[in-house]
Amino acid sequence: MGFHRLVNTQYFREAATDFVRNGGYYTKAPRGSRDYEAYWDLWERRCANGMQVGDLWVPGRHLFYLNFTPIMKLDDARLADAIREARDAHGKLGRITMEKIFNFPRFYEIDYEWYNFKDIAWSGGDFMGIHSDGAQHIGCAKTRGAGFSYKEASDGCYNYTFIPRSKSYYFAGIEQYLTTDGILNKAKDMLDFINDHCPEWAQNRMKSDQLLKMKASFVDGDGVERGNFAEIIGIVVDNANKTRGKRGRKVTFEEFGSFKNGKKALKVSIGSIQDGGVVTGQISAFGTGGEEGPSIEALEDVFGNPREYNMLAFPNIYEEGMEATEIGYFVPVYRTNPLFMDDDGNVDMQAGVLYEMEQRETESNKPDPRELDGYCAEYPIYPGEVFQRITINPFSVKQLKAQEQRVQKSSVIQALLRYGEFIRDDLGNIEFSPIPKKQARPIENYPHTKDDNLEGTVTIVEPPFKDRSGKTPERMYKVIFDPFYKEEAADISSLFCVYVIKNYNNLDPVNGGMPVAWYRGRPQDLDRAYGILFDLSEYYDCSVQGEIAGGGQGVLDYATRNKLLEKVSFELEGDSNKEIKSKANRRYLMNMPTERKRIGLTYVIDWHKQVRALDDKGRKILTLHKYYDIVGLREMRKFNGKRNADTISVLIVAMFELREEVYRVEQEQEQRRKNDFYDRELFPGGETSIIHSQYDTTTSY
Repeated sequence: MGFHRLVNTQYFREAATDFVRNGGYYTKAPRGSRDYEAYWDLWERRCANGMQVGDLWVPGRHLFYLNFTPIMKLDDARLADAIREARDAHGKLGRITMEKIFNFPRFYEIDYEWYNFKDIAWSGGDFMGIHSDGAQHIGCAKTRGAGFSYKEASDGCYNYTFIPRSKSYYFAGIEQYLTTDGILNKAKDMLDFINDHCPEWAQNRMKSDQLLKMKASFVDGDGVERGNFAEIIGIVVDNANKTRGKRGRKVTFEEFGSFKNGKKALKVSIGSIQDGGVVTGQISAFGTGGEEGPSIEALEDVFGNPREYNMLAFPNIYEEGMEATEIGYFVPVYRTNPLFMDDDGNVDMQAGVLYEMEQRETESNKPDPRELDGYCAEYPIYPGEVFQRITINPFSVKQLKAQEQRVQKSSVIQALLRYGEFIRDDLGNIEFSPIPKKQARPIENYPHTKDDNLEGTVTIVEPPFKDRSGKTPERMYKVIFDPFYKEEAADISSLFCVYVIKNYNNLDPVNGGMPVAWYRGRPQDLDRAYGILFDLSEYYDCSVQGEIAGGGQGVLDYATRNKLLEKVSFELEGDSNKEIKSKANRRYLMNMPTERKRIGLTYVIDWHKQVRALDDKGRKILTLHKYYDIVGLREMRKFNGKRNADTISVLIVAMFELREEVYRVEQEQEQRRKNDFYDRELFPGGETSIIHSQYDTTTSY
């Protein structure tokens, strides 16, 4: 995004300056005089049309905020003196204490951008290299203390003052964000100030003056309600459907990271402010990190996929290699620090970043590592920090997020992913029939919701390898599954998840130790999932393995009914200290007690960051860089040890299977070494020499 330095911004605060200079009056001209009327006409035009000074144009809503809606803020004059006094002999800034005062906002870079971006999102146009055709909304992930509640409260007061019969809705997932020093408290203070000091714009609130509903009207002497009838309304959205039918000129989702079902609430709201193909209101959804669970995921999804919600999109210029990806508007902590801001609102970003790194160093010295995680989430430097989980995640969160974005945006990777279903040819042989992604509708949300299509579809990265005879070598692949109880009809958190894992091998080592195909879904007929499991087994000519608990018995029952038991694996051998059992005594599938799962999780953690190669610049290519399952990436990134994680469960079993294959190879090699001793040539070159046969190379792994 292009940016030019802010200059002469004091001219955009002329009315606020007038108010202070005149001792609490915008103009000293007598009310009703020509000068008085001219003064208010001028500012009403400016608030309607914006104002230009040199190369800078400021939208009317921003002017209204700067000049007519005071906020609680630091005293700018005292702050400058305090900064000078707090610097030590080396120029390092010490601690500063100061009370806030009720005064007019100063001109900030981020405010200038926010109002301009909202303006082009609504009306269309270009600003700082960002283009919009208009009729768009805007989403924002931000640092704490960026003043967005004040800006958005002022925006509703603008509608209330200048747009008759307009409705401005403020939604919050928790009531305190509206009413306990919340956004509506701020809006009410602003309206009271306008009524006291802007008599030409004053609006009575005789009929409704509660904090959750303020209406511009009065009752005349005949008992008739009159006024401009504009309203400011607050609603606690504890149910997503509460946003339905709220047709406001303005809709604000305050602290969007706190909504329990934010994505659905937002989508319902988007539908409510459309009349056919016409958008009749603009939505602002913004929030801060530090939350956990499904609430923060709504903000994360909206911020990371702005176009899906008809929101203004920005290039991710904050994270290296992510410039081609799109995000919502991002406000890092170093852009809001008044300690490094000049009189025109320009921020010394380098100094701001260095200051934040010092704060993080302090947080890192605390005994609980989550203290630093929480601080970074609430005061981020990079967008990804807003959404990092406060719980300790053993996976490489930042790299997983980058890979997730790469999978979404890379046309090369998307071309590798083929979606479809299995069919039979005339001879009964199984074939994979590709289907366009939009028609196939693979499950890609994590966590998914009951509103998602949960039928699922098969995704293939690599078809089965065939040798010269047209056959897939024995033990080249293994199908791993994680089922669910059929009786769990009410709980949809678990899916039937299947991976085809390619074993490490010498014949075709590409993608060794990786999933090359997968299926996940929760079809209404569970036999469909069982059928896909065994179709994958037949297509890749291998057996299936999974945990017997949690629904594994259903797989066995299906295999028995359909004469497919030969495709079901026995329990593993190599990870047990017991003597290898005969097939007659071995049980099908795996028993996975808690301790074994814990060990398996450590295997998965090691696997995802295993170095597989170096690129042309000498940088390490890890397993996760070759891993293209978007849901799997999201499960690892959001892992907290509590939420259901079907893919990780599959990978845990897969890790044991990969180790089992190593064990099998070691056993085979040991047996060959024994044979080599007894079958060696006793008399090399003599007639009694025994030539020992070569083992089948198709089993050399």
